[in-house]
Amino acid sequence: MLPELSTNYRTSLEVEMITLIVTYHLSATGADYTDAMTRYLDMTPNEDAAGLVRTDRLFDAMRGIGGACYTFNSREDTDAWFDKNLVAYIIKNYSANLKYFETPVVMDK
Repeated sequence: MLPELSTNYRTSLEVEMITLIVTYHLSATGADYTDAMTRYLDMTPNEDAAGLVRTDRLFDAMRGIGGACYTFNSREDTDAWFDKNLVAYIIKNYSANLKYFETPVVMDK
């Protein structure tokens, strides 16, 4: 039995949430911070995307890495937005690395 969580938490006891982390080297794209922000919009689901829970942008100037973290209610919702065409586009244009994770708990403070 899981401990009781405050209302700031969402759990996937009924739904299997998925987090997709997309990263790419900024040097590979020639992007600075402003360019990276523009590129984020190129692969960002709109807020009406089915099952989208949250989106976070990632930027590490010291290591030259940009990316984003997307959490969806299910793998089906994730794959509906990040279909094979978008994944191929991201990999081709950004040499991106995509990693999928099961996400049992999301906390909003």
